[in-house]
Amino acid sequence: MVQSISIFAEESFLLSSTGLYKNMANHQIADGVDEYDVQYPLWSDGVLKRRWIKIPAETKIDTSNGNWWKFPVGTKLWKEFSYLKDGSLKRIETRFIHHTPNGWIFSTYLWDKNDFEALKSNGNEYPNYVDLGSRVTHSIPSNDACLVCHQDKNNESPVLGFSALQLAHQKRGLNLNELRKKNLLTHSLPDNISIKSHTSEGAKAMGLIHGNCSHCHNPRGIGSESTMNLKHDIYNTLAENENAYVTTFNQESRYAFPDFQVSFKRILPGNAEASILYRRIKASNHNDIFYNEKMPPGAYGTMTINNELSESLFKWIESMTKNLKVRRTNF
Repeated sequence: MVQSISIFAEESFLLSSTGLYKNMANHQIADGVDEYDVQYPLWSDGVLKRRWIKIPAETKIDTSNGNWWKFPVGTKLWKEFSYLKDGSLKRIETRFIHHTPNGWIFSTYLWDKNDFEALKSNGNEYPNYVDLGSRVTHSIPSNDACLVCHQDKNNESPVLGFSALQLAHQKRGLNLNELRKKNLLTHSLPDNISIKSHTSEGAKAMGLIHGNCSHCHNPRGIGSESTMNLKHDIYNTLAENENAYVTTFNQESRYAFPDFQVSFKRILPGNAEASILYRRIKASNHNDIFYNEKMPPGAYGTMTINNELSESLFKWIESMTKNLKVRRTNF
């Protein structure tokens, strides 16, 4: 567990006290709080999500290392989860991250049945909290479970999603261009921040892998011991050097899928069904016989297949040429 993060340090029990809303009755967002979207969203069984950030006045995000942003003390981030019930939007939970002088605080607020207010949870897991239909449920992770993905081995920043690649889009809200215009970054970043690939299938697949897998599979994440780095490097300019390509293409996997009769490759070029990475993502279906082998593990938002990711990954692998060579790198 990241030592700089404490739970429930001097926070009120109502979401309205966190500063997200100006008017709770009509859910009007407070001044100084900016909504933002991400280019490659994390799959959560199709539930709807909205995201906001508050960067303290007269401060900037430290972008001296463009791949690992550091946020000033006082930064707040919120992510709201909701779904459609009988044609109407129903809020489920809002997750809150706050950078205090004593470290980062993680909290989860559970909405009442009338969507009037949300009350801070006790930090425990709430399994099968909402029935989404077709035997799919939305579970709320414990605070400790949140830290599994949000931890940073350097104890610098547990923020995910609000980053250079994820904000390098033209969607509404506080994107990378707006951050530059508002002079909220300490250091300039490359102009063309994008996944480098020779094919559109590869660019999309590696982008979605970054958004769904790289929070663990990176040099600072909980999956760093695998040496599979799925986090995009914004300074990279060559398709051959993309982390998600170099550390998966024709690379041996330590994991053995139960029904495989061939060598275990993270990605076997031209054969998605024989590729460990594809098969474990494909298994994210609660009806799949290999559901317990899926990645990411656990039941949080992965009871159904992320079709966009699995389909783009399949097309990318199937289009690969087996005799291409890649440069093997370590962290």
